Amino acid sequence: MYNLSEIFALDLAAYAVMSNHYHVVLYIDKKSADKLEVIDRRQKIFTTSNLAQRYLNGDALDPCKLKALKTSLRYGDNA
Repeated sequence: MYNLSEIFALDLAAYAVMSNHYHVVLYIDKKSADKLEVIDRRQKIFTTSNLAQRYLNGDALDPCKLKALKTSLRYGDNA
């Protein structure tokens, strides 16, 4: 969990490990979570979609493709 907090824009505030489950309290740092940074951090763990790679390269994406990229980042799908 700590490794994930270093990759994504979140802080591990607290955790509790029980015998059959665990609890975590996370703080999402929206100020440091700009779009380019989120894509860059996400590709450290997941395969980067073609749309995300084009966005990172500075290619112009039409509004439909930008919407698809935002959806894929929100739900973890590969666009």
